[in-house]
Amino acid sequence: IKQLELPQCSIRGVELNIQFLALKCVNLEHNQLTNFSGLIHLPNLKILCLNYNRIESILYRPSRPRVDNRGKPIIENVDNRVVLENLEVLHLAYNNITDLIGLQLNKIPSLRSLFLQGNEITKIEGLEALRNLRELVLDKNKIRVITETSFFFQTNLVELHLEENRIRELSYFDRMIKLEKLFLGSNKVQEISEIEKLTPLICLGELSLINNPVSRKTIYRFFITYRLPQIQILDEQLITEEDRFRAEIYYAETSQAAGVPGTVNEIFPGLLTTAQQQQQQQQQQQQQQQQPMRINQVAYNDGYGTSNLIDQIRYRQMQIRIAAANISNPNNNSNGKLNNARFLPNDR
Repeated sequence: IKQLELPQCSIRGVELNIQFLALKCVNLEHNQLTNFSGLIHLPNLKILCLNYNRIESILYRPSRPRVDNRGKPIIENVDNRVVLENLEVLHLAYNNITDLIGLQLNKIPSLRSLFLQGNEITKIEGLEALRNLRELVLDKNKIRVITETSFFFQTNLVELHLEENRIRELSYFDRMIKLEKLFLGSNKVQEISEIEKLTPLICLGELSLINNPVSRKTIYRFFITYRLPQIQILDEQLITEEDRFRAEIYYAETSQAAGVPGTVNEIFPGLLTTAQQQQQQQQQQQQQQQQPMRINQVAYNDGYGTSNLIDQIRYRQMQIRIAAANISNPNNNSNGKLNNARFLPNDR
């Protein structure tokens, strides 16, 4: 047997012996389990679904500490053994979990996907041993603060879900250097300055802050498009090149209206002076037959002032139109940039 499914059977305890050693997937959703110590001897188990139970920990934990004949608590040896060595996916949604440390997740360092949505978690902790984690789902909990240690060891995390919590600040995300998708919808983020803290996430291609107070600000989409150019999908909507031009024009006009001095490098990375544009055009014409043009990957000019920024943007628009007319990309589709080599994150 490689797969076992026993949902909604009012199971309170489970003990699988050597006859089940070949199991790879177990589904025990909608039961009454408080731990899954009876499953820890399944060496080939890869997927375990325990949603809608009463899971408090991996191994059995007595509700009261043991005491001696004098009423003093007995100090027991800490069980640090690793279990379920090949488990990669663990579903623990809707178990009324409040304590991540007590859950003993450090015993399953092989985990790659962990689903903890719909619990009562207030603090992200106890994940230190999960260094192989790629996907973490913590939607619909009661998390208010991300601390310095919350994701300190999650440097391999690729996808993080924190929707429908109570988060106000976006500090301490910067260690997750491989993060590609971040979902923060329906929280309490209010300030644009909090979004600025996400700029170190250079691999971040999809971001959601929908239903946060900050998403109602006029400059919200302009700001993210301009300050986080690696973002390709914002609030489930594709960011187009037209969106990027509008953001650049908005900031150029705002800077001019305020009389703020600045250079191309400071205000609009990616714009060229006339001489540089001509040189770039010549190089691009020579390379058109070999590879797509990279409009955004260009040099800067620290000496170019704000006065002609609008003209520079318009010139860049013309470059895009010329490139679009001359370059045929077989990977292009109706969604615009998706699957288009010209718009990979590394080209931003």
